[in-house]
Amino acid sequence: MKFYDNQFGNKCINSKILITFHRKKTFKEFSEGEESIATNILSSRLKNLENIGFISKMKPSDNKKTNLYPLTTKGLSLTPVIIELALWTNYNIKPMNDHELKLWTEIEDKNKLQELIIKRYKEKTH
Repeated sequence: MKFYDNQFGNKCINSKILITFHRKKTFKEFSEGEESIATNILSSRLKNLENIGFISKMKPSDNKKTNLYPLTTKGLSLTPVIIELALWTNYNIKPMNDHELKLWTEIEDKNKLQELIIKRYKEKTH
């Protein structure tokens, strides 16, 4: 049972992190977020997501002290899963704020929503 609990907890934390990638880019932004993930756990999860190829770690040219964690193509391919997980979380665990909920629910076609999320993410990060 302990293995299952650890694996389930790890996957939930990884999912929380992935859901927030559309609005957070740095360790500080993740650690100060409402997700309340301890910094040592956050560091471990970011390294895990990097090792499995969902994110990369890079330094911006204007600030060598900060690390950015952009999604990779593999990470972006999780967008349909993240949409479903975010919607499920909204209805079963914690409602989104009005601004977030409007974005996620105003577009009924999930393929269009996926395209919009990926487009907005790429515009912010490239």
